Amino acid sequence: MKEILLDNYIQFTYDIDAKRKSISKEISLLHEKVANARDKYLSDKLDEEDYKEIKMLTKIQIEQLESELQQMVSESKELDIKTKIENALDSTENLVNLYQQGDLLTNRTIGCLIFPEKVEFDGKSLQTPKMNIVAQCIYQYNNELGNKKTDIRE
Repeated sequence: MKEILLDNYIQFTYDIDAKRKSISKEISLLHEKVANARDKYLSDKLDEEDYKEIKMLTKIQIEQLESELQQMVSESKELDIKTKIENALDSTENLVNLYQQGDLLTNRTIGCLIFPEKVEFDGKSLQTPKMNIVAQCIYQYNNELGNKKTDIRE
């Protein structure tokens, strides 16, 4: 289950990584542009005013791109989704132990996390209209594993 969620995370962040690489490449190209303009200026193929203008405009573009890149990096560090996914999955793996060893409040909290909507008792059984999506995915994943194990034995 952890691998599936982490694969989904990688696919989700692929666009962000691609944009980060694109910005870095664009910054490198702008630095090359300034270096080429400097070479032309030094070989008297470009006058001083044009060189200064190219350098100034390029510097502004580089600063904007670096600011955008820095913002992307700080946002990704702030989110740190990968670590949060791993922590959440590690906690769900220990959910049975937490429930078995927990007090009434812990068990109620776990029940409310799994079944976020009100649980109803009809006199004979408990019913809930909706299960937490993560718990539902784990349940489906475990059922598929159980079915695959059964198929292998046959």
